[in-house]
Amino acid sequence: MLLLVLVGCVKPKVEQTVKLDGAVKTIGDLVVLNGNSNLPKGTVVQIVMKEIEGDTQVLKEKVKVEEDGSYSWSAKRPEPAKEYELNVMFLPELQPKQVKEKYGEKGELIKRGSPGRVEYQTDGQTYVGIKMYDRIFKIGDGIAGQQTMLVKTLPSLGPSY
Repeated sequence: MLLLVLVGCVKPKVEQTVKLDGAVKTIGDLVVLNGNSNLPKGTVVQIVMKEIEGDTQVLKEKVKVEEDGSYSWSAKRPEPAKEYELNVMFLPELQPKQVKEKYGEKGELIKRGSPGRVEYQTDGQTYVGIKMYDRIFKIGDGIAGQQTMLVKTLPSLGPSY
């Protein structure tokens, strides 16, 4: 009987909408990302930069979300004459315990409809996470820098004039 009472007291897990936004700015060969989220303090955001041609990963770093949901990152691009894909991700397997409790061990509590929600496989397990993109334009051809926003799919074209 006591077990039934205790089971009844367990708070049901509720699906959560995740928002992971960001503004990307380049100044010469410096890439700067300033983001906002509704994620709790200490959440790990993984940032990966890959070459557009060849899909070679050139950078992989983690940053932590601040008390107000903000996060920031900056790095120098390896080669100014190349375009890069920037991936900004919330991956459940990288999270501290208190974040996993809110979103699930495998991200199963991330609500459908959350911008950038993706399902992916790691070590034979299916996870749900958030993946946002931006394209880092090459320097040259009149482009000294850019100001763009993270989006749900990788932009396919360069800037329009």
